[in-house]
Amino acid sequence: MHDVSLIGNVGSDSDSDYFFAALHHWNIDTSGAHRVTGANTGKAYMFITPQWRLDGFGHCRGQRIADEG
Repeated sequence: MHDVSLIGNVGSDSDSDYFFAALHHWNIDTSGAHRVTGANTGKAYMFITPQWRLDGFGHCRGQRIADEG
């Protein structure tokens, strides 16, 4: 088991409720995460296909996976 913490800001919308519920479910320390009144929680969308890989930071480096066979 590893200790995990999150540091950052989220909004005060329903997305932040989901965010905190999910983190608490997995016992992630949210003491460094703060709600910003009146703000929306930021979002990032990543679409992953079998032809592309993502690096450890979620950035697509454009490396095509060699087709087998």
